[in-house]
Amino acid sequence: MNEAGSAVPSARTDDRWRLDGRVALVTGASAGLGARFARVLHDAGAHVIATARRADLLEELAQQCGSRIRTIAGDIADRQHRLALGPIPAFARSIRDRTLLGRTPEPDELDGPLLFLATGASSYMTGQALVIDGGWTAV
Repeated sequence: MNEAGSAVPSARTDDRWRLDGRVALVTGASAGLGARFARVLHDAGAHVIATARRADLLEELAQQCGSRIRTIAGDIADRQHRLALGPIPAFARSIRDRTLLGRTPEPDELDGPLLFLATGASSYMTGQALVIDGGWTAV
């Protein structure tokens, strides 16, 4: 994304690239790829919940994006911070309504896939997508 234009140039002309009415949670949103992803999702029309440890950088992000962004400073590794993110009814409902499991994920449910991909257990695996979405893509 550059200063002159939107990160999603085709979003204004092609509805397939729009996220209007959707809610996106972006962790690590204060800098780098997290901040970029928050801007891209916001530019595409999503309501963005941005979280990271740096409150000052989150505030800058919110000022750049304007409306439809909520920032919550904290460490995603901290259980209390995750609980503070949880009561966002539209986000949790969007996950429950769109997954076969009908619930939001627990953080530890990603541990096995992470270790599988990061260790030699997946050494013979090439060109695959490991989908861990509670059945989101099957609905």
